[in-house]
Amino acid sequence: MSHVVLAGEPLYYIISLKTPQQVRDIAAALPAITQEEFRHRYFAIDPKSYGFPLSEEDFGYTWDWFQGVRELYQRAAKEGRFVLFTADQ
Repeated sequence: MSHVVLAGEPLYYIISLKTPQQVRDIAAALPAITQEEFRHRYFAIDPKSYGFPLSEEDFGYTWDWFQGVRELYQRAAKEGRFVLFTADQ
């Protein structure tokens, strides 16, 4: 799962490039993550490290974005594409 955000070819700041093989691997792994498992992992985050308080509202926001990430990797894998992941901090 570390490949989803942090692994790949580091480029600049929080930007990483996933190869088509990494994209296929990620796309195959993401559907197995249930909302229950995601919730467990979310609420295990250290709020101090996260920089925001953990809440049901933030969990819902994060879960919704995770759904989009799953769809992105599924489409990219199907088309044999690279994925360039960026994040603001």
